Amino acid sequence: MSKAIAVKRLSKEYKDVQKNPDKLIEVRFDEDNMLNIYYLLTGSPDTPFEGGTYFGCIKVKENYPFAPPSIMMLTPNGRFLQNTRLCLSMSDFHPESWNPAWTATRSIPMALLSFMNSDERSSGCVNTSDEAKIIYAKKSMEWNCQNLIFKRVFADKVKEYQNQKDAEKKNKIIKKDTAKK
Repeated sequence: MSKAIAVKRLSKEYKDVQKNPDKLIEVRFDEDNMLNIYYLLTGSPDTPFEGGTYFGCIKVKENYPFAPPSIMMLTPNGRFLQNTRLCLSMSDFHPESWNPAWTATRSIPMALLSFMNSDERSSGCVNTSDEAKIIYAKKSMEWNCQNLIFKRVFADKVKEYQNQKDAEKKNKIIKKDTAKK
C-alpha cells in the first residue's frame, strides 16, 4: 500500500474533525510527519479524570487504513502506562480485530476515552485508586506543559494554561492585599 492513500485518508478525517469538533477530544498532526497524530483528551465529567488533560500519540502506518496504528498515552494518568504502546482491540497489538472504517482522528480517541473510564484490564494499563487518578488529573496540564512535544504541538494550550496560572497568582495577591486592609 502507498503512503499516499494513508495521507489522503487522514486529510479527509482531519477535515471532518475540524467541521464537527468534539469538546472532549482534540487532534493535531505532527507537522513533520502526518502519520503521527497527537491527541488531547479532556477527562470525562463525573469521573476521577474530570478536569484532566491527557496527551498522547497515535502512530499510523503507511498502509493505513488497512492496518491499525500504535497508541500511546504520554501524560501520567493513573489508567495507562506512560510512553508505552497500549494493547487495545483497535491498536497494532490486535491487527485481526482492526476495522478499516475506524478513524485515527475520531474513533480511536473516543474509544480510548471510553476505555480510560472503564475498569477493563489490558497490557499497558495500571491499577490505581480514584484518589490517585484525581491527583493525576489536577497535575496533568502542568506535566503536559513541560513536555517538549506538547509545547510544540499544543503551543496555544500552553499559553492558555500560563495565562490561567498568572491570573490565579494575581487574584491571590489581590485577595492577600485586600485582607491586609
